[in-house]
Amino acid sequence: MKLLYSFLQPKDRAHHSPGTFVPLEKELVFDLDMSDYNPIRKCCTGVDVCSSCWFLMSVAIEVIDDTLRRDFGFKHLLWVYSGRRGVHCWVTDTRARCLDFNARCAIAHYINVFQRDGIANLSAPLHPSLRAAYEDVLLPSFEQSVIPGMRILKEKDSRMNVLQLIKHAPTALAIEKAWDTEESSCAQKWATLKALVNAAILKREIRNRNPIWDIVFTYCYPRLDMPVTTDLTHLLKAPFCAHPSTGKICVPIDPLHCREFNPLTVPTIYSLMGDIDRFDETHGRLCALSDWKKTTLRDHIIAFKSMAPPPFVPLF
Repeated sequence: MKLLYSFLQPKDRAHHSPGTFVPLEKELVFDLDMSDYNPIRKCCTGVDVCSSCWFLMSVAIEVIDDTLRRDFGFKHLLWVYSGRRGVHCWVTDTRARCLDFNARCAIAHYINVFQRDGIANLSAPLHPSLRAAYEDVLLPSFEQSVIPGMRILKEKDSRMNVLQLIKHAPTALAIEKAWDTEESSCAQKWATLKALVNAAILKREIRNRNPIWDIVFTYCYPRLDMPVTTDLTHLLKAPFCAHPSTGKICVPIDPLHCREFNPLTVPTIYSLMGDIDRFDETHGRLCALSDWKKTTLRDHIIAFKSMAPPPFVPLF
């Protein structure tokens, strides 16, 4: 972040009048936290994550990365693991760094679809950006991974949470009766739901809003921490720093291979120290190799160098 009065020390800000420190440039950043998905995930709670729910972070990366590149033309995006339960996106294009509060709000609201109650606010026809996300990422991910992995149609209470998203009571009741009278898998229950919803839409019993969209977006669409994006003074942990609670390193994530990323195997300060000790025991402590090249962090640093944005050039 570049400040208007660069000769003043930020540590002395309490001794200066309000407005003395004015940010002129700041990366456009996005923060996604797994705890924001607590209302819909059943496998973990709080700060815990597993492969089943972390999959939602991969979906979020794919959707937001594509939206920022396609709809806004940004090119220099860096995705970083937060070190505990989420991911950060740093957009470092020159015009992104110079966006004011209103512009950042506009971009954040363009991407966000959730109301304060956590329900997706959708209407027909879907915005082209949302339709592309739905068809290319959300629906396939929901059917292939969320239904079997998170088992949202397995237990009755979970099924009721899904049915509550269908605002047409007769259709929701018909689906519930069909589920109660058949012994079927989660995939078959989802097929039953789609068939009955589509039939109601064809009969024009359901208008203006497709309940299938509501379900898929509620369970799959990215949930942004909006103030992080809009606030010019909000700070994020820098790449490769260590999270103070977990000791895990904030490593970069390649958006093209984000589904291969596993937060459970990310190196920690302690594992890196062990890597160096084991290397030195095998090859000798006098080896001229840099310490980071002796550790599992090596591949992450090489990947970072390949995806890092061009050198920062201030405009003022």
